[in-house]
Amino acid sequence: MKTQIKVSVIVPVYNREKYLHQCVDSIVAQTLEEIEIILVDDGSTDSSPSICDEYAAKDSRVKVIHKKNEGMGVAYNTGMAEAKGEYIGFVETDDWIEPEMYEDLYAKAIKENVDVVKSLYSNINGEERRLINQYGNRIFNRRLENLPITAPEIAYAHPSTWSAIYRRSFIERYKIQYPERPGASAQDRDFHWRVITQMRSFYLVPMGYYNYRIGASDSSGNQGYKTEIISMMGFCNTLKWLLQNNISSRFMELFYKNAFNVAKFNNTQRCKGIYKIRQAKDIARIFAPYISNMQFTRFSQQHKEEFLCMLKHPVWYGLRQLIYKNESRPAYAFVKFLGLTLYEHRKIAQCDTKKLLYLPIRKEIFDKQGSTISYIGLPLTRTEKQGNVIRKRFLGIQYKTEQVPVNPAPHAQDVHMLKFVCYANAIAEAHKQTFPKYKNSLRGKDVMIVACGPTANYAPILPDIKHLAINRAITMEKYHFDFCFMIDYPAVKEFISTTFDYGCVNFFGKYVYDPCRGFSIPDSIAELAHAERFYSEVPFAMQAYHDIEHFPLADFGTTVHPALSFLFYTRPRKIYLVGCDTANTGYFKKSLFQKPFNPDMLKSGYIKLKEIRNIYYPEIEIISINPVGLKGMFKDVYTKSYLKEHPEIKVQEKDVISDAQE
Repeated sequence: MKTQIKVSVIVPVYNREKYLHQCVDSIVAQTLEEIEIILVDDGSTDSSPSICDEYAAKDSRVKVIHKKNEGMGVAYNTGMAEAKGEYIGFVETDDWIEPEMYEDLYAKAIKENVDVVKSLYSNINGEERRLINQYGNRIFNRRLENLPITAPEIAYAHPSTWSAIYRRSFIERYKIQYPERPGASAQDRDFHWRVITQMRSFYLVPMGYYNYRIGASDSSGNQGYKTEIISMMGFCNTLKWLLQNNISSRFMELFYKNAFNVAKFNNTQRCKGIYKIRQAKDIARIFAPYISNMQFTRFSQQHKEEFLCMLKHPVWYGLRQLIYKNESRPAYAFVKFLGLTLYEHRKIAQCDTKKLLYLPIRKEIFDKQGSTISYIGLPLTRTEKQGNVIRKRFLGIQYKTEQVPVNPAPHAQDVHMLKFVCYANAIAEAHKQTFPKYKNSLRGKDVMIVACGPTANYAPILPDIKHLAINRAITMEKYHFDFCFMIDYPAVKEFISTTFDYGCVNFFGKYVYDPCRGFSIPDSIAELAHAERFYSEVPFAMQAYHDIEHFPLADFGTTVHPALSFLFYTRPRKIYLVGCDTANTGYFKKSLFQKPFNPDMLKSGYIKLKEIRNIYYPEIEIISINPVGLKGMFKDVYTKSYLKEHPEIKVQEKDVISDAQE
């Protein structure tokens, strides 16, 4: 009985005698034995063809195809046409792979039944090895579908087509091939976009099986401006293919943002001198005709303006980069004027080094008990911490002593801490228990969120609708509630036990990073209520996520925000907001800190959630009933009783609803 081929490994070979043995040996040594190895000799002029033939003579799984030189794209396509495996993988001859790569990837592919399984890879530069992870942590080990929504970062990451395996039937069904251009000219980007826009399922493994050599002197990544030209060819071909195949606007927006990111990097890092202007003109030539089609949903306002400048005024954009450059990244920042570095900042481990006109100012953190600042190597200031006492010295002379609380309250500036916690396993594990069963559960239905603002007194009764209570609104006898969201324990502890008897699903929250101890609802109370648990971000963490299975729910000062995050996940048709006043009246007059609420802060949270809705759930309509602070943000409607008491509000008849509809 003939053995089934599980993975076909395609290796394009062109004048790589120096690395070919290491590459093919690593494939032959795979722990998955049911593979075929297709070596495509693309007209090599060194000893590579004979090396390929040697492997074919020793191992029946090795097939060799000798052909004239036509470029890497043609070589890949030639190999795919000959492949018989259930899945297809690629290996470049500069590189090598770990023994268990294809066994592990194939096992995941079969278990999860996905079109593509991808892993991480390591950059190899001489003796230096660095694992590359461009995805964060939240999308690992999950079966992903609809990538523009569930994992948009896949589009931005390095194509790394060789660190994955692809279902052959999927490749053949959609006739996916590499573009057939001369040489190695960014064909992997074209292939990457054709795959991610057509595949229906994807799985990412957090293991680095592939070793990618970046130190080779003739590698395309080391060609300076030539690399930029290759990028332009890739973008041009990919854009044409996406438009010809009517790819969805969500993918197109990802592509435009990816093009901007790469173009900006090439302009600042790879292009020197006058080539900066030439590169900007190349980008403008490709993308300027499509400006009217760009929605810029993936761009910040700053990046949108910069991209438009590049497309509309490429000469000025390139010239400006020559005159003045200001770059800021997590570990490195600089300001240059006419090529002169005015300011430079590098952050490595526990040491910050800043340079003003090339003269270094160095700050070192030692043992988490203090720090020292030196200028041109001379120590200027030193801070020492012993218990709750801090001593500061200048040129060795102590000039300040102060005491701080032993357990100081956390501050809003601890954003990096929050982002770290956001990836904590505790959140992912809790939310996996809470939310999956509610996914799409309200599709096609209408839901009313009832909060405790004064306008809730004028709320209507709507037919065939689900109701969600916010904190104390659960006590309103006017409605039968299907869900209840509570977070702030001090505000609800007097009556929280009564919610056990309302016959609805309780969602009890706790803060990711509790700024005042005791604000989160205790686990003991949640267990008594058989409540679903979820994590929420505190008000100062101005961020919002749509992936509520792995991230804390948004909270910008009102429990309505996590409730909205949850309802987006259930996909209702309409969401009505009742009593969500976001104004300094009634319920919102004072916060739990006994300070007035800032309506603008609350509104900014709704704005962020509206952006999430617009990008990921555009089919969901949000309607404010008797809006105050939210007026004009969503669709506004008013009840007759509210208008009767507020004659100053003038609205059209179509925006008025009865207080109680039959």
